[in-house]
Amino acid sequence: MDVPISVFVAGLLVYWWRHPDDKPVKRRKMEELIVIPQVSMEEYYSDINKILPVVWPGIARILYTETDEDTRIEDLNKILVELWPYFGQYIKKLLIDWYEPIIRNKCASFRFSHVDLGEKVPLITDTRLHIRSERKQIVLDLDLTYDGNAAVKIALGRRFFRIGAKKLAVVGTLRVVLAPLIDEMPLFGFPDLDVLEVNWSGIRHLLKIPGISEFLAKTVMHWGVEKMFVPPHCMPTRLLKTFRLDRLFFRVTRNIIRVYILEAEDLISEDSGVFCPYAVICGAQQKGKTKVAKRSPNPCWNQAFQMRFNDLPMQEIDISVFHHGTTRDLCLGSWTLDVEEIISQKAIEKWLPFQNAASGRLHILLQCLDLARDTTELPQVMITNRISRPTQINRFSSAVIFILVEEAKDLRVKNNAGLPTSHAVTKIGKQSFSGKVCRNTATPQWRAKSSFLLEKPHKERVKITVKDKNHGCLGTFTLHLSDLLLAENLTMEGWHQLDASFPQGSVWIRFELRVLVPPRGVETLMDSGS
Repeated sequence: MDVPISVFVAGLLVYWWRHPDDKPVKRRKMEELIVIPQVSMEEYYSDINKILPVVWPGIARILYTETDEDTRIEDLNKILVELWPYFGQYIKKLLIDWYEPIIRNKCASFRFSHVDLGEKVPLITDTRLHIRSERKQIVLDLDLTYDGNAAVKIALGRRFFRIGAKKLAVVGTLRVVLAPLIDEMPLFGFPDLDVLEVNWSGIRHLLKIPGISEFLAKTVMHWGVEKMFVPPHCMPTRLLKTFRLDRLFFRVTRNIIRVYILEAEDLISEDSGVFCPYAVICGAQQKGKTKVAKRSPNPCWNQAFQMRFNDLPMQEIDISVFHHGTTRDLCLGSWTLDVEEIISQKAIEKWLPFQNAASGRLHILLQCLDLARDTTELPQVMITNRISRPTQINRFSSAVIFILVEEAKDLRVKNNAGLPTSHAVTKIGKQSFSGKVCRNTATPQWRAKSSFLLEKPHKERVKITVKDKNHGCLGTFTLHLSDLLLAENLTMEGWHQLDASFPQGSVWIRFELRVLVPPRGVETLMDSGS
């Protein structure tokens, strides 16, 4: 008779729960009391005064002297050794004081019974420094190796169901981004882990079941690491109260990238068969799919997908090729491309080898469009876009407009029924953007930034509507983009009177139009491919 494995797992859990063999019951009851030592300010400053004379010489050598790479790494490791005990105290206090109450709101019996990072310190093996002056950022990449005796244990329930990890091995890269945006240091930056090994404790019975250890490792990597700390995910932290969010570059579109899926060659399966392939392009919450190519060892697509990106670092484009099967689709290969590399090089042409086929490679082209201020480029761009329309997965744009609705003055509600609670809505065609709400003021400061891609800018118009929460529309302003095309540097700014059925105030708006011009010498590649 076949008995499901879940029956054995359930029986094992019940036996383990009824007959724990790690510690006696009296000892467990004593563990319910968790004492968190309170550190006074005198003790805090005493600790700082002890550690600064040891750490500061190494920091001074790194910041103010030109040392070789080996000396710099040695100084960093010395600093890490001195700071490690304090970092351990910080992690312990963070888990117990901050995260434990949050978890206990969902599970009242949860608690951290033991937190200890151990005495072994991570080793820095290499450093790389990137200075991004245009974003006012300093990026430090640290290659780390860590094989330590860190131990974390948690307890659940009255009978203390215990699970923990008592050893941690990590090999990867820690990225530290220094920028004048935050007043408190976050816990982690952006680690990129190559190796993650965990030696579990308290569940040795379960680990004897085949596959459980591998399952737990994959679960930790997927839910504990990839979902929280590995790009493109990030850990949010509070900004300075005095910092203006509208100054950040990533609020609007700054880069337009076109991805051309051209062709593949020698695409053959293991049994010398051929595929019916198609490609999928993903990035920045955008997704495009090519047509399914005819069954051939040398399929041809000649299709392109236009994508928009902001200035956030570490963005990527994912390209995958699948075989269109009758029951399910088979992945033939997948690749990840760095957006920053495409932006810096303007145009990249590559042949990418397939991983899950006997042979073959994919031919792609990526180009980052230039944002030109010259309207003489616009007619040629529109003609090129119209000619290449059969190859476009989504319609190509010929221009992009940036709009800043900064503030308003002398706003009023009809019949003077109090001060308005207003926000501005910017609309072009079917696209719209709504700014933040400013309450009970006649002089709101919205600082609402938005951007829109335009296919035929000379035929479009921008309509900005100021709305009140309780009284509806307060007034509108409309600009035909044909007037913006005649402006100097394709830019207009200033105060504009709102159109309303009663005397109304004005709004300060800035319009910037840029023509999307492909890099020189790249346009002919699609023609040659087709």
